[in-house]
Amino acid sequence: MKRIIRIPAFIVFFIFLCGNSYAQERYGIANSLYAGENGIWLNPASMVNSPFKWDLNILTVHVYADNNYLFLSDANIPKLYKDNGKTQVFVNNHANDQISGIMLYERDNNYRRTVHVNGMVQGPSLMVSFKKWSFAFHLAERFGVSLTGLKKEPAKLFYEGLTYDALQKIDINVPSFRLNLMVWSEIGLSAGRILKNKDNKIIKAGITYKYNIGNLGAYFLNKSSQIYVPSDTSIILNNVNADYGYAMNSGNILSTVGSGHGIDLGISIEKKVVKHDYKCPDFCDKKRNVYYAWKLGASLLDFGYIKFDNSANTYEIRNGHAEWLNLNEMKADDFASFDTSISTHFYNSPSPAPISNTFKSWLPTALSIQADYNIGYNFFINGTIVQRIPHFNAPGLDRANSLAITPRFDHRRFGLAVPIVLYGYVNPRVGLAIRLNNNIIVGTDNLGSFTGHNLTGTDIYFSLKVNMLKKCKKVKGKKEFNPGRKKSHSQKTVR
Repeated sequence: MKRIIRIPAFIVFFIFLCGNSYAQERYGIANSLYAGENGIWLNPASMVNSPFKWDLNILTVHVYADNNYLFLSDANIPKLYKDNGKTQVFVNNHANDQISGIMLYERDNNYRRTVHVNGMVQGPSLMVSFKKWSFAFHLAERFGVSLTGLKKEPAKLFYEGLTYDALQKIDINVPSFRLNLMVWSEIGLSAGRILKNKDNKIIKAGITYKYNIGNLGAYFLNKSSQIYVPSDTSIILNNVNADYGYAMNSGNILSTVGSGHGIDLGISIEKKVVKHDYKCPDFCDKKRNVYYAWKLGASLLDFGYIKFDNSANTYEIRNGHAEWLNLNEMKADDFASFDTSISTHFYNSPSPAPISNTFKSWLPTALSIQADYNIGYNFFINGTIVQRIPHFNAPGLDRANSLAITPRFDHRRFGLAVPIVLYGYVNPRVGLAIRLNNNIIVGTDNLGSFTGHNLTGTDIYFSLKVNMLKKCKKVKGKKEFNPGRKKSHSQKTVR
């Protein structure tokens, strides 16, 4: 039995957008001297001693998707839309003998399969900065999907289908993997302060408290199971140990079905004195104190949870056995029909019995370290690492690990950054971000999704802001840095 799959291009694009950002990290702007409110998401200490008196975010949109499992060959975002999304995409598996300009391929590697999709729409948000203190407020709607830990063999079966002879009539072990989905609204309050300003070093700290309103949550946590495929239409599941649950109001996906709390914590240290005048030339913001020789930062991101206790059901399967003799006829259009099918096959009852009507789902928690070095003439180079903190056997979004090296040019009216990102510490991506007059920011951490030939996902962010830079301080004689030349007789030192 052959199976040919044709997928309209616009649906493929939607899957890539909505199939892990919590917007990812926005490396092109997050570490900028002029990030303002946008930098709080990576390290809340970054807003302290900001060059802005105030920074008002009108609208920020960020969508991120990436994976190490599937890719579209000879494709990018503009190409998918060149004919208004009518291009047919064919799955390049054993059951398909159709060839088109764009084909969906499976990567052949031994890594555990990961898929991360996330996004954010941030509404009106404000940051204000004083001499030692800074404060901020934000409103955002966020979503995330994460699949982590799926081994090669079960992923291959999913991609090829039951008609794939190589995986028929053998026991396929399925070790633990996690699938999580969450949509939530977020109200955040941030505060930061200079802790120490001595010996030409400044230590800053910041915290963001988040009140989370859950709109949708779902999870499937496979602990262990076995799959046996006896024929092209049947499947047998043995020794299944898994937990799953969901919370959703099917009549209104944005209704409240849970609530919770979260925090971000951050600290940074800057060495303010530079040894050469090219590290703070005439066109840098030395009068606003916006320069440094180097900066180090560390942060804890999205530590918290949402407790879903409205329209929620959780289930568990222990040492389960089930036989689907006609899996190709199975229909599960919603969570309720999925529950009925699972209960019928595992427990011989069409009425599933939930073990609980509440569950906690954890936010995409991670640790981050940032290092920034002043090259000179307003050029900087930044290194940032984000390492997720695992949730083990608990429901919760799993953040994507990433490492980025970002050279950038930071002028008070213009910024340009080129992040080089390793998704999952392995797969390279190159991005580009532009900041215009501190009012418009456009960027991507995956430029290849718009210009390349193998599409694994995409990343794009946009910010529209209004703000006011702090007034310049007059410098009277006292050297802000050692320019490497002798003093003139006209220079006086103020003590």
